[in-house]
Amino acid sequence: MKNNNNNKIRKNISIIISIIFIIIISFFIIWYKKEKDVKVSETNNGKYEIYTETKGYVLNKETIITYNNDETLIPIAESEKRITTNSVIGIYKNEKYEKDLTQLAQMDEEINQKLQLLPEIYSNEVILIDKEIDIITKQMKNISSYIQMGDYKTKLDNLAYKKALTISSLTPSGSEVKSLILQRDKYKVNMNKSSNNVKASISGIIIYKNDGLENKFEINNINQFLQKDIDQVITEYNKTQEETFGIKIIDNYESYVIIKEDKLNDKYIIENMTYTIELLDKNSKISGILIKKISNDNYNYCIFKINNNIEEIVDLRKTDVKVIWKELTGLVVSNSSIKTLNNIDYITILSLNKYIDIPVKNLLKLDTISLIRNYTQDEKVELNLSEKRNLEVYDRVVESKK
Repeated sequence: MKNNNNNKIRKNISIIISIIFIIIISFFIIWYKKEKDVKVSETNNGKYEIYTETKGYVLNKETIITYNNDETLIPIAESEKRITTNSVIGIYKNEKYEKDLTQLAQMDEEINQKLQLLPEIYSNEVILIDKEIDIITKQMKNISSYIQMGDYKTKLDNLAYKKALTISSLTPSGSEVKSLILQRDKYKVNMNKSSNNVKASISGIIIYKNDGLENKFEINNINQFLQKDIDQVITEYNKTQEETFGIKIIDNYESYVIIKEDKLNDKYIIENMTYTIELLDKNSKISGILIKKISNDNYNYCIFKINNNIEEIVDLRKTDVKVIWKELTGLVVSNSSIKTLNNIDYITILSLNKYIDIPVKNLLKLDTISLIRNYTQDEKVELNLSEKRNLEVYDRVVESKK
C-alpha cells in the first residue's frame, strides 16, 4: 500500500514537472516569435544645438592710466587680473627702486636660508604650490614678451611667498621664518606708499597694452547703435592693430560683444534673452543678454551685454565665437518608431515580452531621427492620457514589426 502511494506521488510530480516544462517552452516560443518579428533599438539621451559661428567684436569701458614715459616703468600687478582703486600697479625703475629691490632680495635670501633648516613638509598644499611653480617655470621658457615675463615673475613671487608662509605655519620651528616674512610684508607695504609708484585710479581689470582702439567708440549709449555704427566697429576692428606698451583698466562689470549673423536662426534671436557664447579660441564660455537686434534683408546685427567672466574677453578685440540660440535635450529615437494617433505621437517599447505604447512629445524631427521627451503628469491629465509609464534611457523601442 505504501509503495503504491509513493508511486502515485512520483507520477504526480512527473506530471507537474512536465506541465511546467511545457509552459516554459511555450513562453520561450512566444518570446522568440515576438523578438524575431520585430526590430528594436535602445533609447539614448540626446542634445541638439541651434547656433551661429562667426566673429565676435568686443567693446569695453577703458580708462588709460598716465605715467612718465621718460622713466622705465616696471609693472607689478598681474595682467588681466582685477585690481582695486589706489592699488600699486607699477613702479619706476630708479635708484630708490633698485635700493628697495636689493633690500627685498636680502630678506628673501634670509627667509630661504631659514626654510632650508626646517623639517621637510609633505602637505598637499605645499605639493600643489610646487606643481604650480613647475608649470609656470616651464611656460616662461617659451615667452619673449617683456610684459608677459613680468606677469610670470609676479606669479612666481606670489607662489614662493605662499609656499614660505605655508611651510612656516606647519611646523613649530617655523615661527622665526614667519616673523621674517611679516617683517618683509611690512617693508613691502612701506614701499607701496612711496611716491615712486603708479597707482590705479579706479578698480577693474588691468591690461598692459594699447592698440589705438581705446575709447574710439562711445559705448555709454550702445543700445542706441544703428547698423552703420556696428559696421564701423567691424571695419575698424578688422584692420591690423599695432600693440604698444601702455596701461589701461577695464570696467569689470560691463562689457559688450557684437556679432553679425546671416539670419538662418532669426526666429530664435529675441531681445532681452540670455544666450551662451562660446569663445572658440579659448575653449571657454560666457553668457550675454541680447540688448539690441538690428535686422536687414540679409543679416542680423546683435549686441550682447556681458556681466560675467569678463576676464575671458578683456584682452580681445575680435575673436571666433559660437552663439547658442537654443539647446534641446531629450531622448533620441528613430523616426520609424514613432506612430501618431489622434495627433499624439507614441513610442512602442518591448518590455517583459509585452508591447507598451507610451505617448511622447516630439521636440525636433530630423531626416532619420527625432528628439523627444515624455509628457509631464499635468500634460497627461490635460490631454486625457492614461498611460503612466514614461520612456526611459535604454528602453527597447520597437522600430518596425513584420
